[in-house]
Order: sequence, then C-alpha cells, then structure tokens
Amino acid sequence: MPRKTAQQPHGPATVTVKGRDMRLRNIGLPLVAALAVWFIAADTGFVTIRL
Repeated sequence: MPRKTAQQPHGPATVTVKGRDMRLRNIGLPLVAALAVWFIAADTGFVTIRL
C-alpha cells in the first residue's frame, strides 16, 4: 500500500556550518562583496586612455 505524504514546498538552499543551518545567500553575498573589494584594491594603477 503506498504511503500518503503531504508535499511541502522546498525552502531555500541551506548548508550546515558548525552545527548551524545557513542559507547559501548568506555565504555567497559576503564572499562576492569581499572579492569586489579585493579587485578594487588590487587595481590601483594609473591608466592612460586616448580617444
């Protein structure tokens, strides 16, 4: 006899970090922001543009 289970909508994607469930957005957003800051800080040389 087949089991009847209620289908629940999927929640946001999560990862367990040190015993805590964290949303991937909460990990990815600071990572992208840190990479953007690093990229801006690394490219501080002068550039000459001729039109």
